[in-house]
Amino acid sequence: MKNRIPSIHFSVLILSLILCSVLCAKSSKAQIIDTISYSLKQKPRLFINFVPFNSYISRDIANFSGIRVGLNYNKRIKFGVGYFTLTNSSVVSPVVIEDDGPAYQTSGELNFHFFSITTEYIFYQQSPWQFSFIPLQLGFGRASYDYIRRSEFRRVSTKAETVFIIHPDFNTQYTVLEWLGLGASLGYRISLNGSKNVQEDFNSPTFSLTLKVFVDELYKMAFPNGIKSNKSER
Repeated sequence: MKNRIPSIHFSVLILSLILCSVLCAKSSKAQIIDTISYSLKQKPRLFINFVPFNSYISRDIANFSGIRVGLNYNKRIKFGVGYFTLTNSSVVSPVVIEDDGPAYQTSGELNFHFFSITTEYIFYQQSPWQFSFIPLQLGFGRASYDYIRRSEFRRVSTKAETVFIIHPDFNTQYTVLEWLGLGASLGYRISLNGSKNVQEDFNSPTFSLTLKVFVDELYKMAFPNGIKSNKSER
């Protein structure tokens, strides 16, 4: 039986996004524009984040893992690209197979992976806390089903189809050590297109509570003067 999404999840999500808007509004519009303008004039720094999160797909629990890399301007503005993949096989749906003799229905496990581009605004930065909002996160990927083909009794995949999504997100981070922290996120994923063969509902709240390792900080600790400087010293 598929896991039901309690309606209260949607209420909590809406209230959280409203809270985020209120927090962002504490700074005047002019201040925000000035902060963005100043930050974009600063030299950017590379960042690398591992980004696991949870959601629902057609009322099934769906766990994703991914990585995001990009440029951080003045610890205020981040532009990133990421890759994410569905890591569990609990999203199972009936699929109709028509290319293996007479059509028949069987169970298929969803495969889903996507790339994303993001813009993130960090509106509060006071150690050890950080609060940020991702108003723009566009994703595009491929989805298909794995199933057992009856004529061959082997595992195969259906034809993959393209899925486009948009995924605004609210993030909180607490730094424990310079390279280690705790993170939480709450957002909502919306599918921008339909699919003929992949009849899944990708629209869902997304959420996470994770341990965060700051790879860029580990790099700075290992190579404080950069890799080239370390090589020249040998």
